[in-house]
Amino acid sequence: MEDIDTDIDTDIDNSWVDSYKAREDNYNEFYNEKVTAIKLFSLYVNTENTVVNVKQELYPLTSDSTVSREQLISLIKEKQQAKHIKYKLFSVVRYNIDLLPTEIPDFIKVSNNTDTKRFLVPETYIRDIHFTDTISIFQDLNALYIIFKEASSKKMIRNKFTQKLKASIKKRYTRYK
Repeated sequence: MEDIDTDIDTDIDNSWVDSYKAREDNYNEFYNEKVTAIKLFSLYVNTENTVVNVKQELYPLTSDSTVSREQLISLIKEKQQAKHIKYKLFSVVRYNIDLLPTEIPDFIKVSNNTDTKRFLVPETYIRDIHFTDTISIFQDLNALYIIFKEASSKKMIRNKFTQKLKASIKKRYTRYK
């Protein structure tokens, strides 16, 4: 009985599986994978709305491809000062290419692609930022942009002055008969 089982195993031709795997290896870079790291850009804008400094670094993500709220807050606090100038957070923008492999031919054919706006998403709240799975050849394009604007000292002084002025005005009460 055992001799029959070994004879059957040796008679099965598995060469088609090997050839399929070899052909499939050519397309491995077109399958979606989890995002493990992103490029983190810190852009610094002065009071004249000119970009004066750009910093870039590779930032590793958690196993579920997210930047947690706590990580984002610590990044903002860590990077809000550059070249001894204090900046305020202006915007956070996520760039995540989430094309499906079937969408690539259509995406390449259209030269004036309006669909690219879906990749650049402004984050309106400070919360967890999730990056969706990306085709492996586009992994290095995923990024998070933290844009800082220089804190204007004149504006800050004016606000302090108006706050003090409002606080010093007293309400007068009158009685009516």
